[in-house]
Amino acid sequence: MALLASQTDQISLNPLGIVALSGLGFHRAYFKPLFDNLGIRFVNLAPWDTKSAYNNLTDASMPPAEEAMMRRFYGDVQEQLDIALASGRGDKLSGGAAGAMDAGPYLIASDAVKAGLVDDLSYAQEFEARLRRTYPGASLVSGLGTEPSESWGGPVFTRRVAIVWLSGDIVDGKGTAGEEIGTDAVSALERLRNDPSVAAILLKVDSPGGTVVTSDLIAREVRLAVQSGKPVAVSMGQYAASGGYYISAPASHIVAEPLTVTGSIGVTGLVPNLSESLHKLGINYDGFDLSPGASFLDPAKPVDPSELAKDNAAILSYYARFVEVVAAGRKMPEDAVRNIAEGRIWTGREASHIGLVDELGGLDEAKAWLKTKIGDRLSYFNVLPGESSPFASLGRLSADLRTALGQGEGKDVETLLEPFAKRLNTLFDMGAGPLYYLGEDVAPF
Repeated sequence: MALLASQTDQISLNPLGIVALSGLGFHRAYFKPLFDNLGIRFVNLAPWDTKSAYNNLTDASMPPAEEAMMRRFYGDVQEQLDIALASGRGDKLSGGAAGAMDAGPYLIASDAVKAGLVDDLSYAQEFEARLRRTYPGASLVSGLGTEPSESWGGPVFTRRVAIVWLSGDIVDGKGTAGEEIGTDAVSALERLRNDPSVAAILLKVDSPGGTVVTSDLIAREVRLAVQSGKPVAVSMGQYAASGGYYISAPASHIVAEPLTVTGSIGVTGLVPNLSESLHKLGINYDGFDLSPGASFLDPAKPVDPSELAKDNAAILSYYARFVEVVAAGRKMPEDAVRNIAEGRIWTGREASHIGLVDELGGLDEAKAWLKTKIGDRLSYFNVLPGESSPFASLGRLSADLRTALGQGEGKDVETLLEPFAKRLNTLFDMGAGPLYYLGEDVAPF
């Protein structure tokens, strides 16, 4: 929020406020010593320390390769934050952007003024009174404005573009709209690909990854849409890592935010083993197998190196497929992909330099690219693949009612319902016409 505010003309801070701005770091707990004491063992199937999801369970401290990767990644993030802060506050920063970061956080409001991060200290009412004096006749509007054109129909004779929202972990099941990405996304993309009324597809991807099979199925549908002549643009959000990048790679054009966690081209797995723990507890686990794979990776029996070798071979096979998908989608040699893979994460800015993304930006930039491909007069509609909980809306409504009733002591019904009346009046003011509304629990596909 401090960086967002830095791009404005004037910043006021509450006299007792703080500015939670500081340099970055990366820490996490490593549990191997604890598990050793308990007799529990986890086998990390990642062939590289840079595919680091499970390192904290299998290592006693941060492996050097992981530390080097995270130092590079967060170093680039901090450099971009310094640039953003400098562009907004400029000469107002007494010690420069890097110095302001190093001196934070600012727990005393006056220190933020001295550093040049804020211009003055004042209460909200004082700040608003000053705005009214500076801009007489202007009205203060609180909250998000509305743009009727985005929900109130659209121009005639437009080219329809589907914005497919793919958020959350990638899972084996159907997925949950807005929370998990599953096989419903595969079905939705297939329908959009075969729908002649849809001119293009825009994927809004925000995922740290997940299961291999679903990722590959989604990537295949993206590739088939591109091969059919239907442009597919991707706008990456906070994450497009591992499976999140897998499903993006075959697209026609990829846009990432400068700080999007990008890449992590690699596959990993984790095998828990409790045999030593059972021994310490005095439990004898015994039995027999009629075939070598009958108790494959059974966590209660000692680790079998031949079984681990088999699992590692599968990991490397999936990895080879991942590299192949990225190489084909990005039109890069497989060796070049391997040089930036092995689970390494990159910022969006770094990814743009090494060929993993085409452009920095967000939805607007992705939409602008689509215009260059299919022309103007585009009409966008949202697609949220996945199942929705039938009780989600009821639960939220119940919570809203409880909140209203809890705050309603001493208030009449008209006062309690005022927010709802304002929302209805906004609709009435828009007049007659086709209203297209997509609620958060509605999944058209």
